[in-house]
Amino acid sequence: MVLPTLEKDCFLNNEINYSDPLKFNTLIQPSLRWGLFFIFGSTNKIKPMKTIKILMLSSLLAFTSCASDPCVDVTCYNDGVCDDGTCMCADWYEGADCSTEERAKYYGSYIGVMNFYDPNGDLASSSNDPLVLSAGSTINEINGDGLPFVLNASGMEDFNIPITQDNDPDLGSIFFQGNGSFSGNLLSVNGSMDVQGDTYTFSFTGTK
Repeated sequence: MVLPTLEKDCFLNNEINYSDPLKFNTLIQPSLRWGLFFIFGSTNKIKPMKTIKILMLSSLLAFTSCASDPCVDVTCYNDGVCDDGTCMCADWYEGADCSTEERAKYYGSYIGVMNFYDPNGDLASSSNDPLVLSAGSTINEINGDGLPFVLNASGMEDFNIPITQDNDPDLGSIFFQGNGSFSGNLLSVNGSMDVQGDTYTFSFTGTK
């Protein structure tokens, strides 16, 4: 019976040549004898039979083989955890190594139409200026031309615009709020603004 000539020793992290009698006697045989002791109760009971040789080979392979850890060479960032070689990302992060912020895919300039409606619901004005999105102040916030778009949950594409105050030199304090969502490269926003006691509404739909 031919033993394999080269295997990886998990404990010494070296290559073992089983054809070397010295290495076999010092590294393998003691472990093998212990394995056979647990099988038969005493190594004195072992007889040189073909069955015993098969058991010896099986024990040898069991003692010298090692299961490869698929996470050994995997690095997961931002509190991500490796599971069977794959990074499981914490909330608000994504990518193979969890190094990418979820919100980053929404950054950019969206081309569309912004409509403003008066308190009676009539169209007051429209604008074709692009809506530019960038990083906000927190990991789940996007800056939408000065308004905070706060993503509701990790992995979801909808957001809220919490009540936000802006001061205009002519109109005084203006309070904005609303909501919206992403769908691929499409952005939809709906909201309202309170100006001197009157409530105006606005909507935007655009693509990146």
